[in-house]
Amino acid sequence: MLIFVFPRGLRRYAANPHYKAEVKRKRQDDTRRKVLAGAVLLANVENGTWPEAELKAMMDKALTRNDDRQLFGLAALEIEATTPASE
Repeated sequence: MLIFVFPRGLRRYAANPHYKAEVKRKRQDDTRRKVLAGAVLLANVENGTWPEAELKAMMDKALTRNDDRQLFGLAALEIEATTPASE
């Protein structure tokens, strides 16, 4: 009797042949939700129903990449050079 053992990552594929397509669809849905939520928030800022200062404060706390911060007119973060601690 021959028993085939799937490598760890392939077990999902064996159990559900549509796994890869489902993962792709979930990722696309997640991206779409984020884009739509952002569009609504930005529209509310533009028409004055949401304070721009509140949006900037929220983004200031969340964004760590300087190119992302630049999109919202936020100041660049200073990146301190750190050296690994030697013991």
